[in-house]
Amino acid sequence: MKFILLLVYLLLVFIYSPIIYCQKVNNNSYLTTNYTIDFFRNIEIQKCYSNEECPHYSNGCYISTENFINKGIISNDNDIKNLIISKEDLIKNNIYGICLYYYYCPENINTNIPNGNCIVKNGIKNNSFSYLHSYDDNLNSYDIKPGFYKNNITRVEHCNEKSIKKKYCQRLNEIYCKDNNDCFSNNCNLDNYCLNSNDFYIYICTNNFNTNTNTNMNTDGIENYAGCKKMDHEYCNDNSECENNYSVEGYCINKDDYNTVHKYDKLKSNISELDPNIIVKWCQK
Repeated sequence: MKFILLLVYLLLVFIYSPIIYCQKVNNNSYLTTNYTIDFFRNIEIQKCYSNEECPHYSNGCYISTENFINKGIISNDNDIKNLIISKEDLIKNNIYGICLYYYYCPENINTNIPNGNCIVKNGIKNNSFSYLHSYDDNLNSYDIKPGFYKNNITRVEHCNEKSIKKKYCQRLNEIYCKDNNDCFSNNCNLDNYCLNSNDFYIYICTNNFNTNTNTNMNTDGIENYAGCKKMDHEYCNDNSECENNYSVEGYCINKDDYNTVHKYDKLKSNISELDPNIIVKWCQK
């Protein structure tokens, strides 16, 4: 019986104790660009058939794999990796893409100060394709372009003190830093975590377009989306300001992270309602 109680105790400790994270080696690199958030505030969707048709701010022409499946050109997602198709065939099948962009942009809290430059993730593109597809490992990354240059930033993700305390910051290894220069927020705390900036908010400026229904939409299926939303753990006024359209206690978070923290709430409540005398009697049997 004592052995069983010990196992139960260890299980509860494992479930409810803070998770210990290993420091993750981060090989990400970022480029400072010549764009600010002001540029992306009212930008319009631009259709395309190849990367060459897209403007400087875009990282390429994105064509959803679903379009090829729906037209019967390929049978499954894996076939996209071997598909070579001409512009003429795209037009004939009424398939087109959008000029994709994906930027991390600061917006100063003090509106009298001009906003700083946005950054992008640096990555190598698949040169065998004339467009971007859903299974490109570097879909949201950029090659070096005129006006872009490498910086010392290794972390764009961050949390805030409240979200860490509440355990909503589920991937602490992804915000590990050695000093302020590692963090896009320029705020590395004494525990070596990137926190949100005291001077500016960080937004993700991007677009997504459902070419099957001709509607703009973000990853959560919210239509008419093309612009800038606050990253997770940035302070906000309501859900509409957040990239994941979800917030708690005045800051943006991912709803999945919230659910992960609270998935045992009902169990905790049931345990707390148990009569201690019953447990004692049961243990004495």
